[in-house]
Amino acid sequence: MYNLQTVNYSYQVAIPHEYEDTNGGGRVAGLQELVPADNKEVRITNRELIEKFESAIKVHLHDSEEAAEEARKKLNEEHLVEHRIDDTYVRELFIPAGKVVVSKLWNRERLWIIAKGKVTLKLETGDLEVEGPFVYQPPLGSKVAFYTHTDTLWFAVAGDVVSDNPEEEVTVKNYDEITYPWDLLEYKGEE
Repeated sequence: MYNLQTVNYSYQVAIPHEYEDTNGGGRVAGLQELVPADNKEVRITNRELIEKFESAIKVHLHDSEEAAEEARKKLNEEHLVEHRIDDTYVRELFIPAGKVVVSKLWNRERLWIIAKGKVTLKLETGDLEVEGPFVYQPPLGSKVAFYTHTDTLWFAVAGDVVSDNPEEEVTVKNYDEITYPWDLLEYKGEE
């Protein structure tokens, strides 16, 4: 076991194969090196894998995009509780064991709290297998594909949400609607 004082997952870290964070971060197994959030090449490669995985789920598990969307809506109708505290929006989602899910594309920073459960995550920044309690801040403008090994209670927290339709406010349909760190870089060479 390792006692980690601080682990910022948005930066590249090398962690042993398995550890338990005694500061409440949760249990992590098989953690690979996560890349910095501004590593465009790796994030794009992993993004493409997540998109292919999402397409495969739609075809093989649900037979169509419409059926996949209905399954997502059913999961939300049966297991989603939304909380509002001023402009802070919290999604509390119970996900039964054995579910395969690809999230929507979030257009803002958020915090995940996996209160309980064991989950394998495919992120743009790497792969994780985690067990709650676990806290993580995914990079802006990313999706996640995941599998729940056990019943899971997952919270997503986002600030500055003011509309009556928070899901519509915090998600977008296209990556082009988001400004990424690499979009902010200017060409510094000679013209």
